[in-house]
Amino acid sequence: PARVAVSGAGATQPGFELFAPRVRPARLEVRDSPDRAVDNAVRELVVQGFVVAPQDVGAVLARQGSPWVARLVEIGDTGAAWRRGCLIDAVDVVTLGIAGTFLRRRIEHVVLVVTARATLSGTCELVVGPTRVPMAADDSLGSAGPRYATALERLAAGYDGAGALVGKPTSTPHVRDADCPACIPTATRLLRQAGVTVG
Repeated sequence: PARVAVSGAGATQPGFELFAPRVRPARLEVRDSPDRAVDNAVRELVVQGFVVAPQDVGAVLARQGSPWVARLVEIGDTGAAWRRGCLIDAVDVVTLGIAGTFLRRRIEHVVLVVTARATLSGTCELVVGPTRVPMAADDSLGSAGPRYATALERLAAGYDGAGALVGKPTSTPHVRDADCPACIPTATRLLRQAGVTVG
């Protein structure tokens, strides 16, 4: 049976969002400690329906002597394949035209690495990114994307309001720093070391 990371309405997404935000890695430089920065990011993601994953990737990094601290959060249903998501989106469009109502489709399972490290300048580099390249259901067609974008916006606004945001947050299709736990190949190895089954 599929495991649901978020129960009830939190694991579904109403409607059809062709231009929804993508689940892409994001980087913020803030004046904070790495531990507090990760806690703040995780808190905003939880507010948007993500849950903290049980695997302790931070302990794996600590044993390796990594300067990064990290936690995992997740959302969605492991049984919600991207093809099902696209099919339900198509049904949504037809249903809208006929009955003026939307069905609710399941959010595909998404795992995020929330990680941070201190910089030489005394600030903190905070990176949040998915552990795999998202498929259509949670990338171009919405699903977890709007929740993820809202969490990042709230996080950046909080630091900005406190005068602790250094520059503008940046987004990229891929994290290229191989030492960063949010770099997908590094994340894959890290998850396996933490006992996470990587599909």
